[in-house]
Amino acid sequence: MALVIVEGVDGAGKTTLINKLQKDLNLITIKSPRPKNYHDCKDLLARTMLLSEGTNLICDRIGIISEPIYGPICRNTLGFPPKAETEQILFKLNPIIIHCNPPIHAVLENVKVEKQMEGVNENLIKIHQAYNEWMGQLAQQTLFVLEYDYTKHSYQDLLDEIRQQLDEIEIHPLDREVAAVQTFHRKFGVDGAQLVSPGVMDEETFNFRVKFMQEELDEFTEAYREGNIVKMFDALLDLTYVVKGTALFMGITSIQWAIGFDVVHNCNVTKIRAPSASHSKRGSALDVIKPAGWTGPEEKLKKILDV
Repeated sequence: MALVIVEGVDGAGKTTLINKLQKDLNLITIKSPRPKNYHDCKDLLARTMLLSEGTNLICDRIGIISEPIYGPICRNTLGFPPKAETEQILFKLNPIIIHCNPPIHAVLENVKVEKQMEGVNENLIKIHQAYNEWMGQLAQQTLFVLEYDYTKHSYQDLLDEIRQQLDEIEIHPLDREVAAVQTFHRKFGVDGAQLVSPGVMDEETFNFRVKFMQEELDEFTEAYREGNIVKMFDALLDLTYVVKGTALFMGITSIQWAIGFDVVHNCNVTKIRAPSASHSKRGSALDVIKPAGWTGPEEKLKKILDV
């Protein structure tokens, strides 16, 4: 489903625009509280991603875009997450970003009648300029950024453009299980060991994850020998949990997993049933095998991982 993010400095007309878009496009609006730290920011993002799987959402700001601006200017922090990581996350999310960007004199007039959080009013000019620079940078990264100045742009033109994008944009659902395991990793503070982008994990982590997966597979085998269907089921679920957690340690996101699974599935269904056990390298007539000319998923997976 689609994710629309409305951004801009305080007093830029975001609330008015969101109320109109919500009505005209039948979008569900979410407004997250200001994240207090990096962990909080990533947690709020994960929740937004889960919600956007099932419906079209419109976000009244999102921390991964606004905090790199407001943090350094208003709170004397470095801002989070780093802008390079934000660009990477947004590229994978592929949202429609609307930058509410009226001229600064209009912003200054609006904030006279609006109560702003501490540190905003005296820094509006800096924030306005920072947003222009940040949105320009995101647009250069091939993200879809719509500039909207209510003092000169037509709302109807903006609405038509968004409708066209909603019809054309391809947003893949995230894998809910990978997202759930990510929440588990954050709870116990092991997410910091995950690679930021897809890559080969270090040897110590690799050995730990392989041992972990083998333990769950051994439990499945033991449960089978006991004839215990409940333990077999539990072992399979645990194995899935560890496998998807291993993908996270490799820097593979829930969205990349979902897209990759579809790619592998589409390749697999072009295989054929083994005519007999002798045709199977696994020695089973239950196997499926690659027909002549079969094409594997590797090239498409490379594109998904951008490696």
